[in-house]
Amino acid sequence: MTKSVVIVEDDPCWCEALKTFFDGNGEFSALAFTDAHQAWDAIAHSPPDLAVLDVVMPVLGGQELAEMIREKGLSTRVIFLTGLLTLEETKARGYRVGGQTVVGKPAPLHVLLDLARQALAV
Repeated sequence: MTKSVVIVEDDPCWCEALKTFFDGNGEFSALAFTDAHQAWDAIAHSPPDLAVLDVVMPVLGGQELAEMIREKGLSTRVIFLTGLLTLEETKARGYRVGGQTVVGKPAPLHVLLDLARQALAV
């Protein structure tokens, strides 16, 4: 059974690459958004199993989206993407910052896949 994932990333090329990767994997069905407000509408209407959220975006960032998910009581798991920390920094912390799953950009796709699998195995 495929798991649903919503990707929210303001870089259109990276956003599309992530969608293509998750869709092509066979384990996931992905929706991708460069606009966090549109993403929230989709998440609130049909909560995904997983949300991959860019931390820093114009107007509404990934942290705010995660708070909205939590406040609504959704069981959606979250992985944060950030350019504020390097991949090496997040790897050294075990991809955990403040109790959240975080990966520095650019993130190798196999790392994201492993983190997605771990998030959904809980």
